[in-house]
Amino acid sequence: MEWIAYKLSVKVLYEKPVADEYFQMKCLPRIDETQKIVELKEEIRPRDCMVKKRMDDAKNQYILGYMAKAHSEITYEAEGTVQIQKYNRKPESREMLYRISSPYTEIGQNLGEWYGELNLPEGEIRDRALWIAGFVKRKLKKREETEREGLLTADQAAGRGYGSTRDFAQIMLALCRMDGMTARYVTGILPGKTQLHAWVEVQEENGIFYGVDPEFGIPVTESYIVFCQGRDARECTLLVSGSTEGKDENVQISVEAVPVEKKEYALLPESGNIHWMARKMAVRNSSFQSIPLEHLNRVMSSLEFTILSVLKDRSVIEGTENRLYVRDISQWLNVPAGRLSPVFTRLEEAGYILWESDERVGASYVMLTDYGKKKLEEQQDITIRFYEHVIERFGREKARELDKLMLELESVLRDELKLMNDQKEGGKTDE
Repeated sequence: MEWIAYKLSVKVLYEKPVADEYFQMKCLPRIDETQKIVELKEEIRPRDCMVKKRMDDAKNQYILGYMAKAHSEITYEAEGTVQIQKYNRKPESREMLYRISSPYTEIGQNLGEWYGELNLPEGEIRDRALWIAGFVKRKLKKREETEREGLLTADQAAGRGYGSTRDFAQIMLALCRMDGMTARYVTGILPGKTQLHAWVEVQEENGIFYGVDPEFGIPVTESYIVFCQGRDARECTLLVSGSTEGKDENVQISVEAVPVEKKEYALLPESGNIHWMARKMAVRNSSFQSIPLEHLNRVMSSLEFTILSVLKDRSVIEGTENRLYVRDISQWLNVPAGRLSPVFTRLEEAGYILWESDERVGASYVMLTDYGKKKLEEQQDITIRFYEHVIERFGREKARELDKLMLELESVLRDELKLMNDQKEGGKTDE
């Protein structure tokens, strides 16, 4: 579960004053079973603008406004907090509109060439979508200045070879539909970005839509605030306006968003009180455990990935020709050998390892198979891409320092747990 605080500013400037203007802004977070607005303050100027809130057929909230008097600008400012339970929503019925090309995702020569280069593997819909996202990320160059340009079709953006966040999403959307997927375009906010962000949702066989971000080539998490969804970028345009006279307009958008703590804990006073800090650490531990990092485990579990990574790396370091004893792996991972046994059984059944006995030393050892190396590389590609993005946003120096501090904290935690267990065992003996 995430709490995201955000600020949004939309300013529309006109070359000359206009009057009798109707406008529509899709600038409100969605409200559904997984995302809700905790608090929201809004202001629209000019203040005598008539405003109503509506919801369209796709369940997108929007502001419907009318300004009779002549005006040179319209400003919308919002500051609020959104609580996101879980990004993936409940199963939905299949909409044919999300399966067929829309005016801005129609297939042309450029998209046809991109699809020919895709080499899309077989597998689950989410895995194929993630493959497409990685392909678009590698092939399309990001240029910030294109955020202020007019909307291109997916085929035009593919032909140009560079674009904005919406171009990444529209190209991926078109390629997904070419593969027969049910997919839709989504806009919203991603902490760390100063402009609105765009990504794609694909529908699995179970009816659930899963988000994939082609700009970064990663699965969407609870940090993303959903504003609007539709067939393409045109249907999710932030501002649609019209008046009785022609006009030239300049739309300026700025966004700020950061994760915040749960309300009741955010209000606790900062202090050096050890009781307060202990409670804070316990809450933070619970919060970290609630992060659904299992979404990254497309090929294998995190423990299996760790074991195979250690097996591969330590084999090279130790020069043991890909053979490691179970007792050594247990020691390196600080995991009891008994807990590793069922994991080794699963890995052997999957063909990732060979698990043999060495009668000379009376111990068992494992060896990484060629198939295991291949699957390890697949999982590693997903994991590394995700954490590279996390480190870039968090900061490399901060990440290095955090890694050092976490190692120190892990050592202290293990010592304290051992001491507590020893005291407990000592108490039983005294009794």
